[in-house]
Amino acid sequence: MADLRRYVEPNYSKPQNLMAQPCSNVYGNAMRLMHNDSNYELLDHGYGNYGQDGFNVNMNNYRNGFQSNFSQMNDVRYYCNHGGYNTNGFDNMNQIPDPNVRNKRLKEYNSSRDLSVSQQMYDSNVYSQQQNGNMSIDNYIDMERRDTNEAQISNITDQAINYANSRYEFSPFVIKFENKVSESKVINDLCEHINKYCGGFDLKLAGFRFSFKEPNCGLVFVKDRYSFGVLYNENNWPKELGGSRIGMETKPSIPPQLALVLRNVGLDHNVNDLLTEIQEEYPDIVDAYRMKSKNGEATRLVKISVNNGKLYDDLLKQKYMYINHTRYVVNAYLAPAKILICNKCYRLGHFRKQCKHNGYVCKDCGEDVNDIKNHKCSFNMKCIHCHEAHSANDMKCPVLRAYRAELTKTLLRNSAGFNSQFQYSQGDFPAMSDNNIPSSNVICGKIAATSNRLDELDKSLKAMDDDINKIINMQRQHDMSRKKLDQVIMKLQLNISDSNQKIASLQMECKLFKALASNVIIPLSTILVNNLINQFTHNSSVPSEMGVVEINKIADWLLKWPKLQDDLNKELNESYGLRVTGQNSLSLTTS
Repeated sequence: MADLRRYVEPNYSKPQNLMAQPCSNVYGNAMRLMHNDSNYELLDHGYGNYGQDGFNVNMNNYRNGFQSNFSQMNDVRYYCNHGGYNTNGFDNMNQIPDPNVRNKRLKEYNSSRDLSVSQQMYDSNVYSQQQNGNMSIDNYIDMERRDTNEAQISNITDQAINYANSRYEFSPFVIKFENKVSESKVINDLCEHINKYCGGFDLKLAGFRFSFKEPNCGLVFVKDRYSFGVLYNENNWPKELGGSRIGMETKPSIPPQLALVLRNVGLDHNVNDLLTEIQEEYPDIVDAYRMKSKNGEATRLVKISVNNGKLYDDLLKQKYMYINHTRYVVNAYLAPAKILICNKCYRLGHFRKQCKHNGYVCKDCGEDVNDIKNHKCSFNMKCIHCHEAHSANDMKCPVLRAYRAELTKTLLRNSAGFNSQFQYSQGDFPAMSDNNIPSSNVICGKIAATSNRLDELDKSLKAMDDDINKIINMQRQHDMSRKKLDQVIMKLQLNISDSNQKIASLQMECKLFKALASNVIIPLSTILVNNLINQFTHNSSVPSEMGVVEINKIADWLLKWPKLQDDLNKELNESYGLRVTGQNSLSLTTS
């Protein structure tokens, strides 16, 4: 009976890790054990619990089961071939002098080791259950389902990528015709109308067709966000196309290509109030929606929809927007990719024509049937991917969500500018000689210096950005103060205008009063005074009712009358150019 530990760990006074020894010892001893011993005893050597009860097998079983139950040996062999132990004459990773090479090979080993160790644990559990007779049908089904789902998620086919890239990016505009029209005539009339009445805009259409359900309805597809924004405005549409009157049947929703994301929006900020504040500055933003996390909780991200391609580009280029004196960072909204699902077997990544499944699969109950039209579904919802209670094409399925995430990553990698026509050849770029290879210390020093300069430049740019924002805020406050001052000045001007009108009115009243005094009151007074003078002069008799005092007062006033008349004439002459003349009657003359 051979003990595995005496070959793998010659000095095993206490359990040791397989990786603590040179790989040549571990792998070599294990291989000698395979070829020399006809049987072995599996014991726990500290790397995994594979010898719970201990068991004996013959040479044939050992040869068949060595790979599945001791996949860590494959890791050791990979480590020896790629880790740099024996290929370069080193038995220990620490002996590799170049730290870059050592770190690179250690990283490669760790990544492969994690995968193989997880796989070997899975295999060992299966093997243990098989040996103990505990392997149930459900375990087999779960393992098979997991393998199938993982294969679907990891295998992103070219058909799935082409399907995600070739679908119409923008929802169609649905218009209704009163009469039959020609497709080419409709396209030409629409492009000519937009070019004529929209400032020479070049409308780019992706296609036009009539609806299959309603033949009098046409679907207009556009190529870019600019054309979508122009057609989204109903005022830009003509009243007739192709000789027939038209009407907008349905207005499409704003596509993800015209959606932006505002970051760091407070959770206490109402989205409707935020949209109202945004539309005061940007009226072309038509909708706002607070995004939620996977758990359904509200986040600080708000998705906004724009119906103007130019505004979308400006905001994306500016990278921020001010709303009620608050700056919000603006990012592009990345829409999830469309998944290709076969409507025959409801598996992922292929069309119905390429489906190799025999028969059909019900998307609701998941049952395999020969004729889907005659199938009577029990409506016991069971997904064929995750076996949960939902349809096979439900986007809430965790398998579909994982597949869409992997597909989105693939699309982003493909759109990163990789040139598929380029083929690398080492002969085109031969390795440099040792004399031409720059020192790693010099390069690291230059990189560190450049990094420090970039950090300083980044700090300077941030400081300049803050200063610019302060200047912008000060300018806005100045503009607001200027507006308030203009309003006060306008009110003062209105008050001055009212005062001038009142003064003019008073002056007119004064003129009228003076004219009345000069034309009526003064002449009457003059006549009365002259009559009294004549009476006192020609008649010696004085009314008996008058007393001596009154007579003296009248006499004094009569003596003062000529002087008063001269003063009055002087004032009338200076003010109005008039003069009072006459003794017994009044007359005004122009001097």
